[in-house]
Amino acid sequence: MKHRDKFSLLAVLLFAECLWGVQFAAASVVYTYTGNDFAYVSPPFGPSPFSLTDSVTASITLSSPLGDNLFESPVTPISFTISDGVDRFTSSTPGVSLFLIFDTGPTGTITGWDFTVTGPGGPDGLMIETIDLPELDYSNDGAFFTATDVFANVSGDPGSWTPLPATLPLFATGLGALGLLGWSRKRKNTAAIAA
Repeated sequence: MKHRDKFSLLAVLLFAECLWGVQFAAASVVYTYTGNDFAYVSPPFGPSPFSLTDSVTASITLSSPLGDNLFESPVTPISFTISDGVDRFTSSTPGVSLFLIFDTGPTGTITGWDFTVTGPGGPDGLMIETIDLPELDYSNDGAFFTATDVFANVSGDPGSWTPLPATLPLFATGLGALGLLGWSRKRKNTAAIAA
């Protein structure tokens, strides 16, 4: 098989894989949360794993976008990650429990939420949460070691959620691979002309 035919076959296979991946992941969506820096760390003058530059960040993958006009609706994600800047829990971390509800507006935009993960060790372990429920007039991002009273939080200053179609990273990978293929082909042609 000629070198050119190999690249053509590779391009066709790569294109087919991208189309299959886009079809497979078309309905799923990833929501990312970026919280504000903690405003309080306890104990303020002692050994604390947290600092005032840490914050809660999270990511969830859902099988479909959130619906319109949800009110404290429970959600079961395909996967999730939540971090307090020091610790990180994922859907594959053994022994974690998840509580996740959302409020949405008329266009499916997130207007309220409670995303709480309790780590291994149950109620005496670490809990990371981000909550903004306007109907309760309550907003808090925090991390809490309930057994030792060590915590960090920021209240009344919620972060924001951003939806990202799950196909976007796959599409970018495909474009990058096709660009690399074109660059390689151009380089080979230039080398052949110079010889």
